[in-house]
Amino acid sequence: MPDKSVSEIRNYAEEIGINVYDTEVIITDAQMKELFNYMGYDIEPDPSSGMFARAAGVTKIVSKGKGSWDIYLSKGFIKTYYAAGTVLSAGLTAAIAVLVPGVGWTVAATMVSTLSGIIGSEVTHGVVFRIRNWKISSAGKQ
Repeated sequence: MPDKSVSEIRNYAEEIGINVYDTEVIITDAQMKELFNYMGYDIEPDPSSGMFARAAGVTKIVSKGKGSWDIYLSKGFIKTYYAAGTVLSAGLTAAIAVLVPGVGWTVAATMVSTLSGIIGSEVTHGVVFRIRNWKISSAGKQ
């Protein structure tokens, strides 16, 4: 759990250009790195991840109504996240819980623990989670 409150993190997200209150939230890999660093989780891009390549990836959160979202995690961010090690599990859980108002810590933690099973040994694609009625209904590669 980060040492900052949810409202502090949401305010910072707004400051760096992430509108967490829209029905579609788009977060660039660079913004995700800034947010993680603000929360106290040092994250440096893996040079092979392409996280800061010309066509930087984006993480996208699309609201589908009360208790339902589609959450797309970018390939570049996932590669960087795995290169940093499991210490970032709490950071990724916090980021999801903060950036997706209403998703809750339990669903966010379940998403993070599901990642390695989806990705396998090599990250070749982004990942999409479909949450319906506050539960993961499906998860897989994009």
